[in-house]
Amino acid sequence: MTTAPKSRGRHARTMEHFRMWRIEECVGKTAFARESDVARWCESLHDPMVAYTQPTLNQRTPPPRAIVAQEAVEEALSDELAARPGVRMHRRSELVS
Repeated sequence: MTTAPKSRGRHARTMEHFRMWRIEECVGKTAFARESDVARWCESLHDPMVAYTQPTLNQRTPPPRAIVAQEAVEEALSDELAARPGVRMHRRSELVS
């Protein structure tokens, strides 16, 4: 859908926005498995692992932190906007004042 940089994280603040835009449930269904929220570092492809991260737990908000593809967010927003009367969505547009 887009050639722009991709977002990957679904955090509490983004979910607040998704909830207001009525796409929280749709985006939540597309989240990758919790285990995918791990980064591994190696000196090269052949060297042993140097470090890795653990999935973070967030007990303060209902939706857990997760990895979500940008395309899934864009699709959910497009579907929600298309269902609203009087809304026209323009892609690859710039608002200049």
